[in-house]
Amino acid sequence: VNSEEYKWLKASVLPLPSKFEQKPDLFACHPAFYASRPPSSADDETLAMRDDTYRFGVLADWTLRDSLACVLEGKFKIGEQHNGLGEVVNYGRLLVQHTALPRKNMDIVLFDKEEFWVVGFVGGATVKITKCFWTTPGALNLLKSAFKFSNEWSLVLDAAH
Repeated sequence: VNSEEYKWLKASVLPLPSKFEQKPDLFACHPAFYASRPPSSADDETLAMRDDTYRFGVLADWTLRDSLACVLEGKFKIGEQHNGLGEVVNYGRLLVQHTALPRKNMDIVLFDKEEFWVVGFVGGATVKITKCFWTTPGALNLLKSAFKFSNEWSLVLDAAH
């Protein structure tokens, strides 16, 4: 789900104004767990590439954050400056800390056109960063592993489908 234009990731467990909420570029979840929003504006070339499989929106409710399969943040170039890593670390911290939810770990993918990093979190702390070029043997399997997650809610919805 493309969410780069919409704030939904809460910046604190305290009730803060929405201006402090974050806007991750993309996230993956069961279709029942996101709230649709209008597509973001784009140039004609981008609009021509979109079809009805593109989704835009936000997580339907903050309490559903344990149902996210993955969050993704894209950058023009990660590079030696580690562009975007601070954002990703903050997202991971906010998604899994201070929660009584059964899920205490998550992978977030930071990517550009040449490489991606799978950043692993446990209890809000960064525990691993795996860097990989898109062309590296095994890259697809590493990326797929970042999306392998389902919870009881997702399984029940899939079984009812």
